[in-house]
Amino acid sequence: MKKTMTLTLSCKIYVKVFLSLIFIQKIIRLKNLFPIFI
Repeated sequence: MKKTMTLTLSCKIYVKVFLSLIFIQKIIRLKNLFPIFI
């Protein structure tokens, strides 16, 4: 029971990190495209 809890927790953390990385890359790309506006 405890093992599955830690597994799901780590999966959630991994997903959050992955999504935030994608988000940061998109922001950087937007800044490169529109350096004047941002």
